[in-house]
Amino acid sequence: MTSQAVRRIVHEARPSADGRIDATLELVCGCVITARLDEHHLLTAEDGVRLAVGKYPCPLRHPARRPTV
Repeated sequence: MTSQAVRRIVHEARPSADGRIDATLELVCGCVITARLDEHHLLTAEDGVRLAVGKYPCPLRHPARRPTV
């Protein structure tokens, strides 16, 4: 399965009992997935924007692409 970078966080839920966070992510290919992330995979930029670090599997197996700004 092809892995993609995250374009943006669509929704972020409160931490669960195990300290992980359920987040809805838009991948660079355009697919939207829900993933359970460890806190260290989420960063807050200086301007307050939340970012998800890492690569995540595309459910439709789109080919990997570079993120666009």
